Amino acid sequence: REVDHQMEYEILKCLKSLLNCRWGAQEALSHPTCIHSITFSLISQQLNTRKLVAEVLSFLCYCEIPTGHNLVLGGFDQLMQFRAESGRFNAWMNILENTINSRGRYGSLVNASEEFKKGGIGIDGSIMEYVLSNMILVNSIVGVCDDVEERVRLRNQLHDCNLSRIIEKMRNLNYELINRQISKFENDSELDFEEVTEYYNQQILQDMTYPFIIFSFDILIFIIAFMSSVEGTKAQDFFLSTLQQMLLIRDEGETRTRYFQLINALITQIVRDRRVPDQDLNSSLSLIVSQAINKFNEQEKLEAALEAALEDAREAKAIAEKALREKKELQDELSTREDGNLKSKIDSNEQLLRISRHTIQTQQVQIAEKDLLIRKYESILKELGYSNDSDASGQHDQERRKEIAKTEAILEGQVWTPSAFEFK
Repeated sequence: REVDHQMEYEILKCLKSLLNCRWGAQEALSHPTCIHSITFSLISQQLNTRKLVAEVLSFLCYCEIPTGHNLVLGGFDQLMQFRAESGRFNAWMNILENTINSRGRYGSLVNASEEFKKGGIGIDGSIMEYVLSNMILVNSIVGVCDDVEERVRLRNQLHDCNLSRIIEKMRNLNYELINRQISKFENDSELDFEEVTEYYNQQILQDMTYPFIIFSFDILIFIIAFMSSVEGTKAQDFFLSTLQQMLLIRDEGETRTRYFQLINALITQIVRDRRVPDQDLNSSLSLIVSQAINKFNEQEKLEAALEAALEDAREAKAIAEKALREKKELQDELSTREDGNLKSKIDSNEQLLRISRHTIQTQQVQIAEKDLLIRKYESILKELGYSNDSDASGQHDQERRKEIAKTEAILEGQVWTPSAFEFK
């Protein structure tokens, strides 16, 4: 109803006044739903309301950077979900383009919209101001980012929502202030493109793992052939935009692989089924993405199961290796103990053998001394004339020698027999 539209406009005027003070801006930033609600009014049916919202959002983009900017982008995301759009800025760009088209041919009433016809004499100027505020909002959304990759990404999202076509229509308005904002947008775009290109050129020169980029003529021929097939068509813009988006993928490892895997799945599904031109684009892409995600989920489950099995195998291997190590340590310990006992026994026997040999040597010396003493006594007895007793003395001496021989044999560990003594 007209009353509701007018009330919406008045509320936004009050909010704009509150945002002009520091306290009001801080309150708005602390309540994201407030900014999200303001963003929804960007597609209001009333022209003045849409213009006012564009001005407020431009201001919020620069409030406590990057907080305000993130909240504004969050509002566009909420609007995209509410309208079931495929792009973040689709709803905004659509109503902006429709507003420009509502002027009619060359600003006349020919093919003009009802809103333009009812606007009266000043409606054309109001549309000019509305377009200017929207172009300022475009530059605010893109320009407030410090990261060049984020600026390129946002700019590509806007181009995906037909901003390039809308800019050409803005130029036809022949409004100097709008043309300045367009020039700023295009100049910043060129500078960002040069910065990104320079960065990747340096990466290529510094990292010689990219020789295929320089020397692979097959890839170069393929790109030239593909570009010639889309040159001069809208497909060329979409192809270049796709390459730019892919160039911004800097994630490493598994994340980067997943991105390109999803891109490959999308292209493969589109080329294989050829359903997109005949069906709704959003539903087709949603179906393709869902199928790709389901496939990835199944693959992740298989990889998780495989990883779990490998982990179990690694644990079992570790347990087996630990058991083998313990077994080897036990064997080494037992071997060490046996070797120690055997060595101890050998040392003990050697010590006993040394003692026995020393004892034998000592006894042999004593026996020799006694033999010498006996011979000396025999010689004295012979001189004194005790020859009859010599036989008895000789027999006694032989008995003593037998005892000595027996003792020696026992000490040396031999079996003593009288025959062995007689043989000697």
